[in-house]
Amino acid sequence: MSAKRVDPSNLEAEEALLARFWAKVDQRGTEDCWPWTGSCDAKGYGSFWNRGGTTRAHRLCWDITNGPAGSRHVLHRCDNPRCCNPRHLWLGSNQDNVDDKMSKGRHGWRLDSRPILRGEANPRAKLTRAAVAQIREMYELGGPSQRALARRFGVSQRCILFVLRGETWK
Repeated sequence: MSAKRVDPSNLEAEEALLARFWAKVDQRGTEDCWPWTGSCDAKGYGSFWNRGGTTRAHRLCWDITNGPAGSRHVLHRCDNPRCCNPRHLWLGSNQDNVDDKMSKGRHGWRLDSRPILRGEANPRAKLTRAAVAQIREMYELGGPSQRALARRFGVSQRCILFVLRGETWK
């Protein structure tokens, strides 16, 4: 949903929408985050019901204060998904969103905010750091093929390929 600037023919409905929205934003100070106090989605972003659908609160905040964002992403400088302080928001492309997420270290989290367990910490891991080091050393010395290494360590050939390329077990 993208909010419009105040429509004079529907001024009362627009004012009600704005009042309902801002009533769920805790505006403690001009520089602090203004947390959304209403319901949130699975990723922790504020969720606002409006005109038969939901929209993220920070996106609606942008639309209300700056005009429609269109297809662009509304990003947080503060990295707080509940924040609705317009001074903490900025527009960016999909690539800007990905770069922002990567730079802030948010790329390794699940929807429910639990960290993704990597390496030996993952209970489903079949390899250990020692095994990965051994695989790489054996292969570099011209040892067994990827297929033979996969059989020896009880994993797929594709798993061995990703280990050797450094795509996993970095």
